[in-house]
Amino acid sequence: TVLRTWFQAHPGELSVDDYPLALLYLDLLKKENLNSEALDFLISYRSSLSKLMPGRDFVNDVSRAALASGRSKDAMPILQAWEDDHPEDAETWLLLANLASGVGDQKAAAEALGKYLVLQPGDQQARLLHARALEWSGQPSEAFD
Repeated sequence: TVLRTWFQAHPGELSVDDYPLALLYLDLLKKENLNSEALDFLISYRSSLSKLMPGRDFVNDVSRAALASGRSKDAMPILQAWEDDHPEDAETWLLLANLASGVGDQKAAAEALGKYLVLQPGDQQARLLHARALEWSGQPSEAFD
């Protein structure tokens, strides 16, 4: 509660000096399975954390917290913004597909999986998921291609 109180009293931007505290707080939230609170923290301090954390780490933390808390929709804009800047990042396309599927958007899941497969054509499990997403999104004929 000490860290929670400190961050509540200091909303907004984090300085480089605050970074170790932020990582500790985030780590504690994850260890306690407070995934929704972790996601809120990541979103609230997005502009600072995305600059201070290595990009993949930030994106992975957002995805994990969103999936674990059932809040996939809240994380999608963050991953989409990352993907706009890093379109060759196959892992994020796969994460976006998982998040889209988590909110029942099979069309978006199929699109993200399609982009992932362009970058990782040998992933047979993703190919199967892509075909299923196409089928579930009302595009079964596309699954044959």
